Amino acid sequence: MRSLATFVAVVLLTAPSIASSESDETSLAEKLKQRVATLTSQLKSSDVSEQLKAVEDLAELGPLGADAVPGLARLTQSKDLALQHETVITLGRIGPEAAAAVPALTRTLDSKSTIVRHSAMHSLRLIGSASKPAIPRLSQLAREKDPLLSVAAAWALVGIDPDNGALVKSALPVLVSALNNKSEDVRSDAVAALGEVGAPAVAAVAARIGDSNPVVCMRACDALAAIGAPAASAAPKLIAKLDDRDSKVCWHAARALGAIGGDADRAVPVLAKLLKHSSTPVRGHAASAIGRFGGNGKAAVPQLAATLRDDDATIRAAAARALGAIGPNAKAAVPALATALDDEVGTVTIAAAEALGAIGKAAVPALNERLKDPNLSSLAATILGEIGPDAEAAVPGLVKLLSAEDEATKTEALLALAAIGSNAKAAVPTLMRLLKSDAKFGRAGAAYVLARIGAQNAIPVLKQTINEKGYDSLQMASAWALVTLKPDNADFAELAIPHLTNGLTSKRSLARREAADALGRIGSSAKSAVPALAAALKDPVADVRAEAVVALAEIGSNPTDNVPLVARMLNDPAAEVRYAAVFALGTYGPKAQVVAPLLLSKMATSRDRFERTVAAWAAVRVAPGKKTNKAALPLMVAALQLPNPEGRVAAARTLGIIGVGSKAAIAALKKATQDEDKAVRDAAASVLKKIDK
Repeated sequence: MRSLATFVAVVLLTAPSIASSESDETSLAEKLKQRVATLTSQLKSSDVSEQLKAVEDLAELGPLGADAVPGLARLTQSKDLALQHETVITLGRIGPEAAAAVPALTRTLDSKSTIVRHSAMHSLRLIGSASKPAIPRLSQLAREKDPLLSVAAAWALVGIDPDNGALVKSALPVLVSALNNKSEDVRSDAVAALGEVGAPAVAAVAARIGDSNPVVCMRACDALAAIGAPAASAAPKLIAKLDDRDSKVCWHAARALGAIGGDADRAVPVLAKLLKHSSTPVRGHAASAIGRFGGNGKAAVPQLAATLRDDDATIRAAAARALGAIGPNAKAAVPALATALDDEVGTVTIAAAEALGAIGKAAVPALNERLKDPNLSSLAATILGEIGPDAEAAVPGLVKLLSAEDEATKTEALLALAAIGSNAKAAVPTLMRLLKSDAKFGRAGAAYVLARIGAQNAIPVLKQTINEKGYDSLQMASAWALVTLKPDNADFAELAIPHLTNGLTSKRSLARREAADALGRIGSSAKSAVPALAAALKDPVADVRAEAVVALAEIGSNPTDNVPLVARMLNDPAAEVRYAAVFALGTYGPKAQVVAPLLLSKMATSRDRFERTVAAWAAVRVAPGKKTNKAALPLMVAALQLPNPEGRVAAARTLGIIGVGSKAAIAALKKATQDEDKAVRDAAASVLKKIDK
C-alpha cells in the first residue's frame, strides 16, 4: 500500500469534499441517537444483567455514547458491585464527553470497594481537565497508605492538570516512591504516569538511578525510558550504570538509553562494549539500544558486525536488526550481513536480509550475487524489491529468475521488478514476451510489472488480455494495468471496474490491495464497487483493509453509509488501518460531524503521535471551531518536525488555517523557513504572510 504518512501528507489540504444531502447526515445522526437512546433506556431496567449489557455496549461506542452520561452517572451509585464498576470504566472510555459525570465519579471515590475507587480515578483522568473539581479529593487520596489508590490518585492529578506545576510537584514523590512497590500493577502505573509527566519528572527519577536497591534503580530506568527524549539529561547517569555489577541493572539502563536516544557520542561506544558482556540479556539489550540511535549508531557498526557471530542466535538476530536500524550508515557491515544469510537459524537469516534491505543501494551487489543461489534467490529478490529503484543494477539477475521453475521465486522476481519501477525498463522485452505467451503462470504478474514500469507499449496487448476469459487473475491485473497507465481514460476505467471489483476477493492479498487502490484512484465512477469495498474492511490483511478505507473516501459514495463503516475502523488493531480511517473521515468534512467526538478523543488520548496528528487534521475539517483548532494547534506545530517533507508541508498549510495569531505557530513556521526542503520553506513562508500580521 502506498505509504499512508506520505499519502495523508500529500492529500491533507487537497482532499475533495464529499457531497451528501442534509437529510443523509440527519439520518445517520438519528440512527446513532436512537441507538444510544435505546441503551440509555435499558440502563433503567430492573434486570441487572440487562443494565450491565447496556453499559458494556455503551463502552464500545466510546465518545459516541455521550448522551447516555446522565444515566450512567446514576448507575455509579448502584449497589451491584459489578454494574457499578463497569459503569465507572465506561465513563472513562467516553472520555472528555463524560464531563457531566465528574460529580458522580467524585462521590464514587468514597466507595467501600478499592477496585471501584481505583477505576474511578482512572476514569476521571481520562475525562481530563473537566475533572478538576475532583482534585481536592484526589489530593487526599494521593496520601493514602494503600499504593494502589495513592498512585492512581497521583496519576489522575498529573493527567487532569498537567500544567499545574505545584500539583505535579506534589504528585511526583508518590509516583517515584512507587517504583519500589512490590506490586507489578502499581509499578506499571507509576512508570506510565511518570512517562506522561515527562520532563518535570526527569530530575526526581534520575536521582533514583543511584539507589542502593537494584529494583528501584531498574524501575527508575524504566520510567526514564517511558519519558523518552525529554529525559536526555539523565543519559550520563544511565551510561554510568552500564558497567553495574548487577546485569539486570545494566540492561535496564541500556534499554533506557536506547529509548531516550540522546548523547550518542558517549552512549554508543559504551553500549558497543557491552556486546561482549557475559550476560545474554545485556548483549541483546545493548544491540537493541544501539539500533534505537538509528544512523547515529554508526560508531558501533564494527562491533555489531562481529556480533553476527555470537554463540546465541537471539543476539545474532538483534545485532542484524540493529544494523538495519542504522541503515545506510551501516554499509561497512554488508559483507558480514551477506555471510549471515547462511546462518543455520532462520530468524537470523531474515534479520540479516532485512538489514541489507535497510542499508539499501550499498547492499545491492551482495544481494544480486545471492540471486544465483537457489536456496536464497527468492529472499534476495524480496529484499531487492524493498530497496526499490536503487536496485536497478539487479534487474538482469531478476530477469533471469523469470524463467525459474519455482513459482514462488518467479513471483518474488516479478514483485521486485515492480518495486524497482521505471528503473527496470530493461526487463520490458522479457515481460512483453511473457504477457503474450500462453504460459499458465506469470502473465498476470507481467501485466502488473509492466504498468509499474510505465510501459505504454503494453496497452494494445492489455486491451486483449483483459477480455481473456477463464483467467480471472490476468483480467484483473490487466484492468489494474490499464487504469494505472492511462488514469484519465474513462473507457479503460469502465472496462476495468468489474474486474477490479472481482479482484477484491482474490486469494492473493497483493491483488486485493491493488484492486482497492485502483478503484479508489478511479474515484466516483467506481461507486458500484462500494459494497465490495465495504466487505473488504473485514479482510484479514491490514494493508487491504487500509486501502479499502481510503478507496471508500476517494470514491465519495454516500457518507450516510460510509461514515459508520469507516468509523468502526478507528479501533482496528493495525495502525495503518486507523490512520486510513481517520484520514477518510476527514475527507468527508462536516458531513462526518457525528463522529467528531471520536476524532477528538483520538487526538487527545492516542499514544501514537502520528495518529494524533492525523486526527487533529481530520477534526479541524470535520468539526471546525475554536475548541478544535486550539487542541489541534500544538500537534500541527509538532508536525513541522515530521521526517517526511510532504508531511511538513501539509502541517505548515494547516497552520495557515488554524494558526492565525498564534505565537507558537508563527515561531515554528519561521523556523521552518530554514528547512532543508525547498517545498517546506516555501510553504512556511507563504503561510507566514497570511498569519503573521
